[in-house]
Amino acid sequence: MIEGDDIRAEHVDAVWRFYLATAERKWSQPYLVRETFEKLARTWKRRLVLVLAREGDRYVAGTFNVRGANALYGRYWGAEGHFPSLHFECCYWTLIDYAIARGMSLVEAGAQGEHKFLRGFNARPTYSAHWISHSGGARAIGDFLTREREHNEAVMKSYNRVSPVKSERARS
Repeated sequence: MIEGDDIRAEHVDAVWRFYLATAERKWSQPYLVRETFEKLARTWKRRLVLVLAREGDRYVAGTFNVRGANALYGRYWGAEGHFPSLHFECCYWTLIDYAIARGMSLVEAGAQGEHKFLRGFNARPTYSAHWISHSGGARAIGDFLTREREHNEAVMKSYNRVSPVKSERARS
């Protein structure tokens, strides 16, 4: 676990490598540039929490997280290889321990992943805002998002009906 003033260039290098490795493994296009991570390490240093795993002297996996006043937000995970269960150790269990030790009330594990529900995270919506300049594109995307929102609300409700958290089941 590395945070604040302990974050150095070698840690940013590792997080960047993990980000690229994940994009490549998932046949995705990296939408952030290296300078994003460098700038965040400079300007948000006191808000960043990194969990890095080593194999020998080399960092091989890790996660990039942002600390709020009373919450921890998981953002990027990546690995340079296959390490069974390490994803959950770095992204969930270690961060939950961190949050409990500091009296934080929320660990927000990020968007996507039904696997998170199976490990004790309740299903919650995430939000983002975008402006689409092309009116036809904006209409088509808006129509799709309306249908997707309805579908996602139904899925979240079905998940939370069987949540191990009693108060969550009562809300569903």
